[in-house]
Amino acid sequence: MPRFLEVAKKSQIPEGGVIGVKIEGKRLALINLNGEIFALDDDCPHESAPMSDGVIDGEEIQCPWHAS
Repeated sequence: MPRFLEVAKKSQIPEGGVIGVKIEGKRLALINLNGEIFALDDDCPHESAPMSDGVIDGEEIQCPWHAS
């Protein structure tokens, strides 16, 4: 059964920004785009770079190591 886990307050994620959180041993990147919050795996699929250190460009996040 799905459950809700609070990992951050919306006010902690700047508009157009990203933060990293860890919950139950899993790292997530939380992104605020136009007031909507999105969560994704904090590991870049290429070499596990922390996506929470990436740059938001429009509706995309760029890997901090590869800019892809």
